[in-house]
Amino acid sequence: MKKVKLFITKKGYKQDEKGNLIENTLNARPCAECFKMMQYYGIKKVYYTTYDGGIESINTNHINTSEEFLSDAQRLFKEDRYWIT
Repeated sequence: MKKVKLFITKKGYKQDEKGNLIENTLNARPCAECFKMMQYYGIKKVYYTTYDGGIESINTNHINTSEEFLSDAQRLFKEDRYWIT
């Protein structure tokens, strides 16, 4: 998978002062487990959206997966395991 580049986007909505919904981008940076999978499958370059509407890129070879953040679901699982049956 030498030539694979992964693009990740996350879309959200916010209200303006008149109550209209406005589309915006959210932070779509992959979590540690996602980076591990990308490294396993040989995906080298990842592009993702940010809260301010920008796009960041990162080389997965330069990621220390032990220092990456957890997703909301992963954090909840670690904090409160009893809710999963």
